[in-house]
Amino acid sequence: MRSTLVLTVGTTPGSVCIDIYRRIQRELDRLQQQNSVLLKQRGAFLKKIRLLAIDIDATHTYPCHVPLHNTVRSLQPDQLLHCKLPNEDLLKTIELGRRSGHTELEHYENLNPHSTRALRGAANAAGGNRPNGYAAVKVNQEAIKERLQRGFQAARLEQSVDRGDEPMRVILVASTFGGFASGSLHLLEQLVLEIAASMNLEIDLTCILMIPGGSTVAKDIENSRANTVAVFKDRAAIATEYHVHRQRVAGKVGLETVRSKPVKTILISDTNHASNAQGLKVESLISMVSELILTLETTSIGARLAAQSVDFETRSRELTLAGEPKFASSIGLATIDLGRDRLEAYSKLRLSVAFIDRFLHPLAIPEIEESVLSFLVQQRLLVGQGQRDLLDRLLDEIAPSGCPLTIQRTIGLLEQSLQSLPDTAQLTQGTTATQLAFRQALQPYDDLNQVFEERRSAVLQSCKVQLEQKITAWIQELNKGLCATRQFLEQLLKWLDRIQTGAVEDIVRFDDEVNQCQECLDSFAAQVPECLEEIERKRQAPFYRFRSAQIEQEIASQLQPWNSARSNAFNRYYSAMISRAAHLASIETLVQLQQIVSQLLNQIEQAERSIADLRTQLTFDQQRLIHYRPEFECPNGFCLHETESDLSRGYQRILPKAGEACAIERLINPLLDQSQLLSFLIDPIEFKAQLLLEAGVTLQPQLSGLHVVTELYHRFPQETELGRVLKQLDRQSFEFIELKGSCDQEHGTFVIRLLGIDKAHQRNVPQLLNWYSSRERGYQEIDTGDPDKIIFLQYRAVLPYSYWAHYPIAVQNYHQIAEVTYFEKFHPIVGARYLPFPGQDPTIEQAEIAVIYAWILGRIQLHSSNRYVIKAAQHTIPLEDSRKLLCSRIGYQCLVDLISHFNCLYQACPVKIYDRLNHLRSVHQEAITPLDPLETEIAAYLSEDIDRELWKRLDWWRNNTIAVQES
Repeated sequence: MRSTLVLTVGTTPGSVCIDIYRRIQRELDRLQQQNSVLLKQRGAFLKKIRLLAIDIDATHTYPCHVPLHNTVRSLQPDQLLHCKLPNEDLLKTIELGRRSGHTELEHYENLNPHSTRALRGAANAAGGNRPNGYAAVKVNQEAIKERLQRGFQAARLEQSVDRGDEPMRVILVASTFGGFASGSLHLLEQLVLEIAASMNLEIDLTCILMIPGGSTVAKDIENSRANTVAVFKDRAAIATEYHVHRQRVAGKVGLETVRSKPVKTILISDTNHASNAQGLKVESLISMVSELILTLETTSIGARLAAQSVDFETRSRELTLAGEPKFASSIGLATIDLGRDRLEAYSKLRLSVAFIDRFLHPLAIPEIEESVLSFLVQQRLLVGQGQRDLLDRLLDEIAPSGCPLTIQRTIGLLEQSLQSLPDTAQLTQGTTATQLAFRQALQPYDDLNQVFEERRSAVLQSCKVQLEQKITAWIQELNKGLCATRQFLEQLLKWLDRIQTGAVEDIVRFDDEVNQCQECLDSFAAQVPECLEEIERKRQAPFYRFRSAQIEQEIASQLQPWNSARSNAFNRYYSAMISRAAHLASIETLVQLQQIVSQLLNQIEQAERSIADLRTQLTFDQQRLIHYRPEFECPNGFCLHETESDLSRGYQRILPKAGEACAIERLINPLLDQSQLLSFLIDPIEFKAQLLLEAGVTLQPQLSGLHVVTELYHRFPQETELGRVLKQLDRQSFEFIELKGSCDQEHGTFVIRLLGIDKAHQRNVPQLLNWYSSRERGYQEIDTGDPDKIIFLQYRAVLPYSYWAHYPIAVQNYHQIAEVTYFEKFHPIVGARYLPFPGQDPTIEQAEIAVIYAWILGRIQLHSSNRYVIKAAQHTIPLEDSRKLLCSRIGYQCLVDLISHFNCLYQACPVKIYDRLNHLRSVHQEAITPLDPLETEIAAYLSEDIDRELWKRLDWWRNNTIAVQES
């Protein structure tokens, strides 16, 4: 298991970096739920990928797709490195052609004062100039080295823990769209190799180079194409393995001339090599590159490709007819994606909206009124207009103090008190006795109002509890919900108001009854003196002594019915008083109950509004998701759940067998089983989070059972139809570079074709693909174990840089811009502009100048055959045959060798070049005697045109470079 460092340079490659970071986070979250061994292995690989984005632009604004559920806003601080542009003081120093006072410029031999001026208006960029990209990395070289060393050291520690690890993989992603990445590319590659060598760390370095295509992401297409040609000149020259450059060597002072090491390069543009191919948008290109990197680094596809691509390494150094190595390669990637994330998000939203619709669905009014009336009857709340349920409930209620108060108990106490008195005492003490008995009945209360205050509170608390329970039950009931609950409370309020109105009207009746009873008692009270006088007369009558028993018996028989009637009057009076008090308490109970219901209704309405607003939001999210293009998950290829109809069909398939109603019913208990239900419903954030969570849990069993192959066959059940789809995916996965039309005929098609698929469920997809494939070489099946994706990968090796389809027009752009630009724009090393163009035969003039370069460099020697020969590349070229041979197939390598060596000499010691050329000019003009016969032969090459061209080149060098030693 190897560690991987993805190093991106520039803004567009930086977009690849953050896109990879987002994909890694999303993949790790998804793979936590998977049990596949291959997918767990993929997760382990993902965790060993390190990212570092180097950018000259400090804004970090990347034009990449954002996944549906994005939690990654930007890269972490340790994943970003800002290459700060030279400050104002440093810019002025460079523009004035000076080095002194700046240690960072001490060993920087490629300062271009004219190119640097373009930085002033570049706005967070290199101004489209490659020398500025080189300068930005050179100025920040120590910071870059420190960050790379840190990453390499971490990889080394991992390797010491995980024995048997492969060499660390470094993938450098750059582009030729602007000046920063294209200008610093070679410097960064050599820096990576240098650091790895100094740390004795074995690495595998690959460059992914994004180049302009048919619908390029570059802002200035002409400049980008010209940049690309310049980069191709550099890389094709380096691929010969005879290109040299200057760099610091460990253990030595200053810079040394060393051979440039070619780095495996994969070219990718926004358009593939299939006929009638359509270009990708910039976001899709970025997503495709990031998905490609993760596919190569985290699946067995990468290992298979690496093993087979080794076969092409020898062939890649074969030469074209023009002498160019076939060192480049390209790759294409297309996928069939299940679109699980999108389908899951859509399904959760749709089920949530369906649940809310059920939640907010109203009931018929008669059904609501029936429920309200049933509740009123059950709670004994009817009173007034002949109804006395609430009144009787208050009379029957046990108060919190535990002392019951009923009319029956009060009347019993009154009768007991009166019966204990003699008849005459009843007559005289009846009122006092009944008042005393009434007071005993009210114990331990102060008065009747306190009695009913406590009872009313108990009744209200009971009603509130029952009402809350009913509300909760209604909210949780499948065929009711929040809207029905609101209807219930609204109708309950209307009924309570109607009951209260009737009860208020009944107060007059209770008052009349009390008054009538009071008048009856007053009438009895008025008769008491007359009765007492009559009794006294009877007791004062003659012969009372002899007839006392008979007279007392007559008095008792006379008082008994009178006292009985008077007792009944007392009973009726106090009964009327208690009933009246209970009735008034009933009205007050209704008033307070209305307040309770109003408060509950207010909460319900608030919850209903909140959930209605949430439905609007969820519907908006659903529509946004429907119109969200799945380029992040599937930048190139086919997403099985792309359109609204696709998503709708998928939703129906993952619902429980009983359908949507069953799914909604499953949601109710886990979602609405809350201790504070109304508070939960009023909180839109918490309710939304729980609703989507529980919707996902409800659908997860069916969602987890989906497989990309199964869904593919659902979508295309006929083999012929499926075959056409696979054929289209095959063409979409052609290598992403447009090539010269005759490339296949001239160089053959060296293509590796891999199909990444879950072999456990592949069915006959591989057979159909190879049957309908449009190339001779078939696909090799690679088991990825991935239920979400089928990967089509085509890798083309042995590719000359110059066979890029846009190469001819790009060369024209290069010449057009270079001719009108007064400074070196396309090459960090000024003399690199004189490197031969790959794919073009060298000219006689180039050959003659190369001979003079060889003489200046001391590369012409006297052979044992007494002939002068030029040592260039691996060739020994007789001087007399140099014009012919340097224009032949071997000429490209030789020119690269001589020109790059000459450039290094100018960087190290330009004075030597001037001295040698001045000497040669003098020999040619016969102003001095040649020192040896060789000088005479070489002077013959110095025609007027060649002489003019040489001094023109030296002037170009001098104007675009600050000398190491200042005069």
